[in-house]
Amino acid sequence: MDKSLDALSGPWAGFWLQYGQRGFMRLDLVFASGVVSGTGDDKSGTFTMKGVYGSEAIEIIKGYDQLSIVLCDAAPVLLYEGRWDGAVVFGRWVQEGDPWNTGEFEMWPVSGETAMEELLQELEVGEQRPLVTHITF
Repeated sequence: MDKSLDALSGPWAGFWLQYGQRGFMRLDLVFASGVVSGTGDDKSGTFTMKGVYGSEAIEIIKGYDQLSIVLCDAAPVLLYEGRWDGAVVFGRWVQEGDPWNTGEFEMWPVSGETAMEELLQELEVGEQRPLVTHITF
């Protein structure tokens, strides 16, 4: 393992897959003493994240504050379960109360706001990071 999550608070980027579509996330995460929390946004809206992590495993609850599009009567709550490999957190997410609404995700730390904007532009125009293929649970 290259880096401990404890040293990686700050800006993160990532994506989730749902029904063959990729949604990009911009995140601001704080890692401290096994607890992760933060905020972010994606095409569905703004959200908060809270969870726990160990040396490799991570579990996060993602709750939308405000949805950009009306999906249902209430904003969904999503559970992200993944692994940290020293460079990327990767795994699966599932919507609470709807086990059929699930998919894969990846997220990684980014250095600086300029780097974040450049990365998101690259991802949106098709120079997308490949999915990690070693997902094991």
